[in-house]
Amino acid sequence: MAEALPVAWLADAMTHGIVNAPAADVDADLLMPTMAKLGDEPPMRRRALARAIRSTYPGWTPKRGHMGSLERGMEGLVEALMEALDEDDMVDVRFSVDASSPEAAADHAGLSVASVLWAAPRMEDEPGLELTVAVVGYTHAAAASVPVGYGTLCPDPSSPVSGVLHESDVHHGARAPPGHRLFRVMVPHARWDGEERSLRKAVEAMLCPAEPALFEVLGTRRVPHVRPGHMQRVAKHAEPWSWIGWSATGVAITHVVSEAERLADLMRKTHAR
Repeated sequence: MAEALPVAWLADAMTHGIVNAPAADVDADLLMPTMAKLGDEPPMRRRALARAIRSTYPGWTPKRGHMGSLERGMEGLVEALMEALDEDDMVDVRFSVDASSPEAAADHAGLSVASVLWAAPRMEDEPGLELTVAVVGYTHAAAASVPVGYGTLCPDPSSPVSGVLHESDVHHGARAPPGHRLFRVMVPHARWDGEERSLRKAVEAMLCPAEPALFEVLGTRRVPHVRPGHMQRVAKHAEPWSWIGWSATGVAITHVVSEAERLADLMRKTHAR
């Protein structure tokens, strides 16, 4: 990403906000395939795709510059997909399966290894960086000095907070009670001493000095490592099973739709041959 976006402070702020790593350590082909010119262009142009997506919102259209979101967030999307899969006779969903490799997955499902589409971390993959996520809420009056917007990114390694998403500012669906604003705080462990006091101090400095109406640590997760050359390794994958190359990174719904369009078009071209 440092090469694809040669503005150091901007590139570092963006990659820290997405995968909590400096731009020099992040694969641009995975994070920004359009910018890095990876793969074929999607069959539908970006503007046409955006118009098609906007036409699907029930009863409202996102304003220019705003995010279009689901009322219940990604949880609603996941549940809708699960319902659709449960109703599909061709799909069998299984949970709590200990399949540490594509070969183990094939053996468990009684299929050939060539039938496996692997979308989970592999045994040889480098463990991802640990990240704690917290939420902070304020009244409108208390947070009046915080500009309304998408978020605040902080590449400064001396701060335990790498980024703050202005959760209630950018989503159409309600993310906070009336008269309040909600912020999601990203805290990479490589920059944090693990003490709530230092986290509160950083939030106070980045957002506002008022006592928050809500301060809650949601939990800790690992962010997948996507070092430079990652997608080139995926492209050179020569095993009989298929490898997606990413497993658990947050993506926008528009990215999902765009990549689905690209994949569907590729499958149509392959079938036509």
